[in-house]
Amino acid sequence: MPSHLRSPHGAASVHLDALRGIAAVGVCLSHLRDFFFQDYPKLPHHNLLLAAYFISGLGHQWVIVFFVLSGYLVGGSVLRSFSLNRWSWRNYLLNRLTRLYVVLIPALLFGGLLDVAGIHLFGPGGIYSGQTGTHELTFAVLNRLSVPILVGNYAFLQGIYVPTFGSNGPQWSLANEFWYYLVFPLLACALWPRLPVARRRLSVLLWVAQSSSR
Repeated sequence: MPSHLRSPHGAASVHLDALRGIAAVGVCLSHLRDFFFQDYPKLPHHNLLLAAYFISGLGHQWVIVFFVLSGYLVGGSVLRSFSLNRWSWRNYLLNRLTRLYVVLIPALLFGGLLDVAGIHLFGPGGIYSGQTGTHELTFAVLNRLSVPILVGNYAFLQGIYVPTFGSNGPQWSLANEFWYYLVFPLLACALWPRLPVARRRLSVLLWVAQSSSR
């Protein structure tokens, strides 16, 4: 197998895991800052001690890092499967959906229960009204606690046909990740010369349909 198709191991794997850990911390810091603190230009006093605003303001960039790492790792596994003639949509989707639903199922259920409990205890106003002045909650949470929205989020349609469920705005990233997971293997199937022509043409049609829906 060509060296560029081999999975990362040893030091390379450790470095990638470390980068993913740093990215996770960076995303968490960004959400915490957006929820609890004002933007830097709005502060009455500026000094060097507030450099943490810069460090915690790279949430979007760290999310992109996650997407790039997923593309590298998942895309590499797809190419290895093709090169070994072991490609299977069934195995691929099982692995990808298992990874996503392990996070998605408890996040939506637990987050929804917290939202319902909070609104019941404190009312739909306050932080649940979307009038907090923060970047995190800019909408009325109660309007996003419906069954159709919940089902749409489980189908990875948040940001496409339905909003994110409850107050969990960052849930948009899992929808993007799922559809990115489909784009690359469809393109690989379309271009892989060993596959039957009919399958390659079908892959092109599905790729165009999936890309246009985004």
